[in-house]
Amino acid sequence: SVKGDPYEAIVRPSVEGTRNVTASIHKANSVYSSSGRPTIKRVIHTSSLAAIQTYDKAPTYVFSEKDWNTWSNEVNQDYYGLGKTLAEQKAIQMSHGNSYDLVVINPCVVLGECLTKKHTKASPVFVRELLYGNKLPDTPVNFVDVVDVATAHVEALKRPEAGSNRFLISGDHKSHFWRFAKLAQKLGELYPQYTFKANVYSGLLYNIAWYTTMTEFERAVIETDIKLDNTKSKEVLGIKYTDFDDTLRATIDSMVNTNFVKVTGKD
Repeated sequence: SVKGDPYEAIVRPSVEGTRNVTASIHKANSVYSSSGRPTIKRVIHTSSLAAIQTYDKAPTYVFSEKDWNTWSNEVNQDYYGLGKTLAEQKAIQMSHGNSYDLVVINPCVVLGECLTKKHTKASPVFVRELLYGNKLPDTPVNFVDVVDVATAHVEALKRPEAGSNRFLISGDHKSHFWRFAKLAQKLGELYPQYTFKANVYSGLLYNIAWYTTMTEFERAVIETDIKLDNTKSKEVLGIKYTDFDDTLRATIDSMVNTNFVKVTGKD
């Protein structure tokens, strides 16, 4: 949860941070150009799937880089999606007419090796919660391996043909799209020595909350399956997406073997 005004806490820092970094790029290019030194020729902006997907399309709709999130706003309270969208648009706007081209990387939910304990509470928190059996909604999620996201950034910098493009970075739908109840079953197959529990919200109190306290955004996230087209990332950046079993193993091993997350084995 966010204390205070969510717009001030999430959206404004995202947009102003992007503006500040981009302004520094412009300043550096101006100084270097006047001295005859090399200039910054390409900038990689890390955005998000949240700047692409919306929750108002038909169930069969497949999102790609051509789509923009026009749904998120202060009324439906998707401040994260709004912040990511406005920040990316600001980066694109400020790149126009300048001496560099801009490439945008739009990853979905990132899993893979956790390098610090704090990292287990970032996007890998979904797997962490299944280990602990904590309460969570049975939300549908598109996943990608952190190595694939890193590779996308490197290839976007190296490949001339990547210039002035957006790239949606997500594993294939048939292998990388999961709801938490099914994901817990999958993890249990890979690690039978551990207990994974999708303790999803249900029952009378949940149904009451659905109609009384949940925001439009919270309801949309739970009930909407988002389909993605990752063709462009494969064809232009040459991404070969990591097998999802390997991604899950890297996530769990880096949490458990380091004692970042303490688990209890099955009896």
